[in-house]
Amino acid sequence: MENIDVKIHKAILVAGYARPNGKEKLPEKILQDSYDWEQIKNNAKDIVFINSDNDPWGCDHQEGQYMFERLGGTLIIRHGEGHMGSDSFNQPYKYFTLLEKILELY
Repeated sequence: MENIDVKIHKAILVAGYARPNGKEKLPEKILQDSYDWEQIKNNAKDIVFINSDNDPWGCDHQEGQYMFERLGGTLIIRHGEGHMGSDSFNQPYKYFTLLEKILELY
């Protein structure tokens, strides 16, 4: 969102994170070394963070809080949801009801 050329109405980040968590085992780096938080904030009218308090891959409520403190918006912490939609937690969502409800508001 830092590098887009338009202002979006709403960004919804599910299990988002902005800091290395030591569990990242992907072949290429996903995160940037730093972020222009003000630019990200300016590129979205509203930002919603949805994180779980027991995400096993570090995309947990602390990461949601970290981004929320820098960007504002709305922070939703789900309890015991793991990595939402993950087969590892036996929760392959066909529908993400919370996300649908948030989208219905706009």
